[in-house]
Amino acid sequence: MASLKRTREDADLDAMDLDDMEDFDLDDIILDDDAIAKIVDDAPEIEALNAVAMKRMLVVFERAYTKNQQLRVKYPGSPEKFVESEVELDEEIKKLQIIATAPELYGDLLKLKAHESILSLLTHENTDIAVDALDLLRELTDADEDTKTASEEHYVLLVDALVEFQVLELLTQNLKRFNEKNADEKKGILNVLSMIENMVELKDDLADLLVSKTDILN
Repeated sequence: MASLKRTREDADLDAMDLDDMEDFDLDDIILDDDAIAKIVDDAPEIEALNAVAMKRMLVVFERAYTKNQQLRVKYPGSPEKFVESEVELDEEIKKLQIIATAPELYGDLLKLKAHESILSLLTHENTDIAVDALDLLRELTDADEDTKTASEEHYVLLVDALVEFQVLELLTQNLKRFNEKNADEKKGILNVLSMIENMVELKDDLADLLVSKTDILN
């Protein structure tokens, strides 16, 4: 009987005029405690990012980067041979943005020298890759007031390491490399400017260093 009742209910729903749905209000739905508890229990668990999970992500990223570089060297005149690896690399770069939610792991990121690989992407032949790498660096250096107060030392540690590996020069090069008339490359220009702002807010002496070490004002 229960299955027959359900069949009839389904048939009624199928026959419902879509115009009647205009009067439908989600606020009219009432969930009892058992229904709410079931929704909570069925929700997928979100694993908090820790050093082990981050290292796993970075290993996959490094593999994708190495594979792309190898294919580019092997088939320099045949983009179709390495385009798939480029898409994979781009996807892995975007996945790394979650690290920005855990600045306390920046020390581990630096020990693994992941920042060196990320910075090297700023000179990648494919500007889409460079733009996404800049977007990642922008996220990693973007400290809001609450986060900055609690984790400023981690951000400063990262910025110091980036400066050591010539991030200021690389940012300036990309600022001149990108074409603002191209929508994607314009995003890269905005990322460069945002990242400079992020770093100067963390270390105001970088403003003078930027002027003295680069030709950004030329």
